[in-house]
Amino acid sequence: TKLSPQSFSVIPDTGSSNLWIPSDSCEVCKCSSVQEQAGECLPHNLYHSNKSSTFEAVMDLQGKRMTYAIQYGSGECSGLVSRDVLTFGGVKVHAQKFGEATKEPGDVFKTANFDGILGLAWNSIAVDHLKTPVDHMIHNHDAFPNPEQQKFAFYLKSRGDPDKHGDLFLGGTHCVDEGCVYRYNGPIKYYPLSERSYWQFDLDGISVGNASMENWKEDLRAHIDGMQATEEEKETLRKQLEEAPTTFKNHNKTQAIADSGTSLIAGPSLQIMELNMKICGDASCEQVDCGLKKTGPPVEFTIHGDKYSLRAEDYIMEYRYQGQEVCFSSFTPLDMGEPLWILGDTFMRKYFTVFDVGNAQVGFAEACHENCEPVLTTSPPTPAGPSNDATPNDTTQSEENEVTVTTVFLILGSLAAFLAFVSLSSLSFVL
Repeated sequence: TKLSPQSFSVIPDTGSSNLWIPSDSCEVCKCSSVQEQAGECLPHNLYHSNKSSTFEAVMDLQGKRMTYAIQYGSGECSGLVSRDVLTFGGVKVHAQKFGEATKEPGDVFKTANFDGILGLAWNSIAVDHLKTPVDHMIHNHDAFPNPEQQKFAFYLKSRGDPDKHGDLFLGGTHCVDEGCVYRYNGPIKYYPLSERSYWQFDLDGISVGNASMENWKEDLRAHIDGMQATEEEKETLRKQLEEAPTTFKNHNKTQAIADSGTSLIAGPSLQIMELNMKICGDASCEQVDCGLKKTGPPVEFTIHGDKYSLRAEDYIMEYRYQGQEVCFSSFTPLDMGEPLWILGDTFMRKYFTVFDVGNAQVGFAEACHENCEPVLTTSPPTPAGPSNDATPNDTTQSEENEVTVTTVFLILGSLAAFLAFVSLSSLSFVL
């Protein structure tokens, strides 16, 4: 009997480098019909190693089953390291190592409309140094032999549009099928990576309206004096301000990363405090008048001399709570030991983002959400990826396991996450 491939929905995350999916031995990953009806969890696809003839258990140097553990803010995701055939974007990747999760952190994943995480950052930050699927398909399968094809790109749909979906392009910046359109306007501008860990690059500066954030320490110091806080709290902030680093280690400029796995825009807490003060007059802007979407100042990021501006309607988020509209700022504090800005979905929704593996650079262009220019398929400039198997000499598993990536756009509460479907090959016979 031929078994069908096992399919999983995952978040493509350029801020991490590991692929993991839930195991059938993960009890906390399971959701009964009673629990689902009570809203306690959502059912997820579980990986069954016994239903795959191509499954291999990965052993450590001591001959024991290799394990992994990834720490998230909500807890630890851990389990076993396995190996199988991964089909992703029409490309079959043999012997791909991945995490088979037997423990998931907190309640976040119980109610999430995705099964796991597909890490798309660089191998250098992968837990247990496991190769990422993209690195594997480029360097081990020659799926994209041309360096100009060794890239992937994200288009995130505009908020509040349920009829559209986002796109993840492999091997180029657009699809080449009939009816395809360019998801960006104008040329894509590329910038060299400052580190090959996250998709990290130099950030010249940030401004809010006509006010530069260059002197944020002096500006925040003045704002602290007028805050409604105790003198002890103010003194604590002043001390933190004096000790706060201004540059990332070994870099002369501010550092930023493009991260599809972060819904908002995150930055060092004290700088975010000053930025929000300039936006709404409050250190957090956790709840603001929704009219600020029309009157708020633009926030501009300068990258290698080029300006990337967000309007208030781009960075003021809105959701409904108990029948009321609630709005808040997309700029959220996150301290990582070093000053680092994370340009997440709020930025990537406005700017089509290209992750160029072959040339170690990141590219941006204004995203096109409507009336986009059609792609001329008679002479495609860059194919979206091969339609054939990445290992054509392997004839034992081909058409039965060829799976095309399907992309959907999912709303998680008030936050947005982009999904792509991953399929693990499981061709087997039951005697």
